Order: sequence, then C-alpha cells, then structure tokens
Amino acid sequence: MFTGSSVLITGAASGIGKAAATAFHAAGWHVVLMDMNRQALDRFCEELGKRATPTACDVRIRTEVEAAFEVAIGELGRIDCVFANAGVSTMNRAVDLTDEEWDFNFDVNARG
Repeated sequence: MFTGSSVLITGAASGIGKAAATAFHAAGWHVVLMDMNRQALDRFCEELGKRATPTACDVRIRTEVEAAFEVAIGELGRIDCVFANAGVSTMNRAVDLTDEEWDFNFDVNARG
C-alpha cells in the first residue's frame, strides 16, 4: 500500500525513531534517516539495506535540516511524511534547569 512512499524520520538512529524507521521500512516506505550520530545512522542504514538514506543532522541547526531535506528530495523527488521524533531530556525538574539545559531541551524538542 505504501510502496514507493517516503518518510523522513528525525532521531532515527536509536529508540523510538529506530523502531518507527524499522516499521516504515518493513511496510515498503523509503526511509530518510536523520540523526546527529553519524556512525549509528550508517550502521542502521546498512542493516536496513535498500530504501534507506542516512542524513546526519542536528535538528537545532536550520541549515543542517535544510540540507537533509535537499538530500532527501534530490534522491527521492519528494517526502510524503515527516516523523518528527528527535527528543532529549536532561532529567531535571523544570525549576532546576539551567538556562543552557532549558535552551537545549527547547531547541531539540520544540524547534527541532
């Protein structure tokens, strides 16, 4: 049903993103995998084989996100779905967060 469709997944090298990518791939989608961890991303793409494109990207940096989309669209012609999964937590209570921790959490979880 979805053979030929494409999905871009952020935070795709581990956890929920990796599980989602595996499921999309098994359903026939071409998966464009975005993650900061290039080594884990490349290993995962090798595991998946065909229909998997790695794009190392920090979702906090607009130019890297734009470049990842350019790679995906250049290779596939379009992106049918975005699975915005990248997320972080410093595991501190909100009242205990430093400004740097707040900015990191917000930049990845909300803006990313």
